[in-house]
Amino acid sequence: MKFVSATLCLLLVAVSIVHAQDCPTTGILSMSNQSMTPLQKHQAAANDFVAGAASGLSIDQRIACIMGDSFVPAALIKADGLISTETEEIWLGNSWNPNSKSEIEYTDDDKLMSRLLLRWQSGLQDYAEETATFFSDDPSTNTSEVLTQTWTGTAFENQYLSVFERDAFDNPIKIERFDWVDGAWTTRFLSTSIVQNGLITETKIQTIHDTGALANARLYTFAYNAEGRKTVEIQEDWDANSQSWKLEFQDLITYTSSTTVTLTQEYVAGAWIDYSETSVFYDNNGLETEQVIKALKQGAFALRLLFSYDGSGNLTELVAQGENGSGGWINQSRNAFTLDADGDPLEFLFQTFDQNSMMWVNSNRVMYEYQQNEKTTRVEEELPIGLASFDLYPYPAQDRVHVELELTQASELQVDVYDILGRRVANLTEGTVPAGIQQLSWLPQEAPAGLYFVRLSVDGAIDTKTIMLVK
Repeated sequence: MKFVSATLCLLLVAVSIVHAQDCPTTGILSMSNQSMTPLQKHQAAANDFVAGAASGLSIDQRIACIMGDSFVPAALIKADGLISTETEEIWLGNSWNPNSKSEIEYTDDDKLMSRLLLRWQSGLQDYAEETATFFSDDPSTNTSEVLTQTWTGTAFENQYLSVFERDAFDNPIKIERFDWVDGAWTTRFLSTSIVQNGLITETKIQTIHDTGALANARLYTFAYNAEGRKTVEIQEDWDANSQSWKLEFQDLITYTSSTTVTLTQEYVAGAWIDYSETSVFYDNNGLETEQVIKALKQGAFALRLLFSYDGSGNLTELVAQGENGSGGWINQSRNAFTLDADGDPLEFLFQTFDQNSMMWVNSNRVMYEYQQNEKTTRVEEELPIGLASFDLYPYPAQDRVHVELELTQASELQVDVYDILGRRVANLTEGTVPAGIQQLSWLPQEAPAGLYFVRLSVDGAIDTKTIMLVK
């Protein structure tokens, strides 16, 4: 049911960063949006793989995520820096305890390239690999891909692949999700959209059914006002018995300068019945300050979100409250950001409210670290004297790693490859080489998939780059 699904999605979003249970595809829908900050892109893109790429979500939850229905808009979270690590801890009674850590890499033009998720192993008192995800996009075709792999204990193996296609207006017109089954990619989920005058007017969702083949699941149709704002959203579900679409819900959306009100109706016995109402309130700066969701059909349940910002418009707090049955509100959960002087989040804290003590209780937190010198403007990589450039490609690599470097003078050069345990697995060159471009290759036929380090020594000065090997 739509209202139940919306409430569940809210709870998921409220803890999305720390529990990784949020929408599986909303991130990649935003990957090519160049107006987003690096943190917005990172947090959005991370949703796709950490959530298990929809395998553990119901069809309702998958579709809500595909449609981009988020209770905490990514635009509210602002940052100029590029995150390098994101460490999650869980509160256990009286202390914070490690749970997971993500290591993030970007391309030279600040696009998200890879994310390695490590899980804390109490027996080892250290982190161990869990999943690796690789992000790529092709601006010439307006397509993006997300590849997710899981660590088996000896190597990374394919798990999920999401492919996104956008039109000239940056609308997601095709989203296809694949699972790795018996050594091949198998389509699991397909969303296709029709665009008119730059606006999506129809989105059809197909999923794998018991027959093992794609079949219709849900259809959305949309209408807009003269300003291009959505005013009507109709949801139909596929009836396998009649082999036709069946009306389920519709949203009727109205706007004022300070509010947006969405009336959700359910189609029952040939008539539309009021189901729920969502009101969003904005301040004079256009920032969302409050959101109230009321059930109109089932009891008097209501949910309220309260947003707080600093003087620069950065989100600092989001509190969720439930109606107490007598016109008041009861605290339920709290999301709080600690920001640095640049407005970049240093810590995300999630708390629940204890009704007995009437106090906030710690649940999870995430600490962010940023790449060196990335907080303001990007600077050129500082290379050892005598080294003009040092690059590895492709990323990720499969059967060959190309190493390209340029020396400004004749030098003593040594290039080695190390695994994640620090063991040298290959020596690519060693000796005196002339100035100019040097091209080397590593053929890792016997090396298992995983993270490797290419270590370069130029006249004793060291530089190291990482490469992810997939099989």
